[in-house]
Amino acid sequence: MIKVLLADDHALFREGLAMVFNALLPQMELYQVSTWGEVRSTLQQRSVDLALLDLSMPSECAWQEELPRLCQQYSTVKFCILSACAVPQVIQETFQLGVKGYITKLMDIEEMQAALVKIMAGGIYFPPQFFPAQAAVPAASPPLLTRRQQEIVTLLARGNSNKQIGLTLGVTENTVKRHVYDLFKVLNATNRVEAIEASRRRGLIA
Repeated sequence: MIKVLLADDHALFREGLAMVFNALLPQMELYQVSTWGEVRSTLQQRSVDLALLDLSMPSECAWQEELPRLCQQYSTVKFCILSACAVPQVIQETFQLGVKGYITKLMDIEEMQAALVKIMAGGIYFPPQFFPAQAAVPAASPPLLTRRQQEIVTLLARGNSNKQIGLTLGVTENTVKRHVYDLFKVLNATNRVEAIEASRRRGLIA
């Protein structure tokens, strides 16, 4: 049985979402709380598989302080943000702090279900708002990445470091860094996680 913690300070939204979850995941045990303090208490007392957290819940400190503490202390819990905020900078910051997914409250039920399935399977879910500048590439367009960039992003997705990539491709680490920098610009990414996810969304890597 999947154990889910739903944390949101809007009771009506929380109850409505609980009904949806019960329909989507009948084999689920759901705990509901409304503050960051109650999140901490619940995690101390119960075993939780997935925690869905609203950023704007009442707390003695900012969510930027609450979130990393939880992610570090409860490393086996899959933390996912459930928020009305769709600002790319905020979304990126939550991933940097350790979350596995970010679901906006404007998302429809089918999308939310797909996101939860991906997260529970061990994946990472990025909302569409995280890629505001992304556009479809026409079929007749030239390849988005060079052959070398394609090789590098494939190795990045496998978790290779710059040094490991250099050894694999027979180039220096500085050469790899230059290619990675160019790769980030092409994919409109600021870090490896963004570059890998953007490549997957474009079908550049599996």
